[in-house]
Parts: sequence; C-alpha cells; structure tokens
Amino acid sequence: MKNHFVLGMTILGFLCVVNPAMALFEEDKAELVKDARLTLVEAVDKALTSVQGKAVSAELEKEHDKIVFEVKILDATETIREIYVDAHSGNVLKIEKD
Repeated sequence: MKNHFVLGMTILGFLCVVNPAMALFEEDKAELVKDARLTLVEAVDKALTSVQGKAVSAELEKEHDKIVFEVKILDATETIREIYVDAHSGNVLKIEKD
C-alpha cells in the first residue's frame, strides 16, 4: 500500500512540473503561429513541390532567429527528408535527410 502511495505522489509531482512547462510550450507555439504568414497546409504544399512523396509530419519552430516550418516527407526511396520552409516568405530554406 505504501508503494502505491509513493508511486501516486511521484506521478502527481511529475504532472505538476510537466503541465506548467507544456503551457509555456503552447504559449510559445501560439506566438510563432501569430507571427507566421503561411499556414501549415501552405507550408506542406511548398515542401511537396521540392520533394515528391508523402508528408508525415510538420511543425512550426524557431531556427536561427527565423520562424520556419519543418516538414518531414517520406520520399520514393523510403527516406525521410526534412524540408525547412520560411514561415514568412514561403521559400524552401534547406532540405536534409532525417
């Protein structure tokens, strides 16, 4: 019984620490979205014009003081490519292998 209590308190403590951190993360993402001119869908479309394949994920992030969409695409050779699209101009900034 004591072990269950300790485990429960540990989980509760973890949740108290993680939830505020996630809230800060979500606020940061909201600021990035507000500052971006492109939508997520537009960024994925731009990325797919550079690399043929299927988009498997996309996220908005700040990299080197620029707001960019990182779009991951599974190409014809079954390689994941990361395409970085400028959230303001829509230009493809770089393409990397994951």
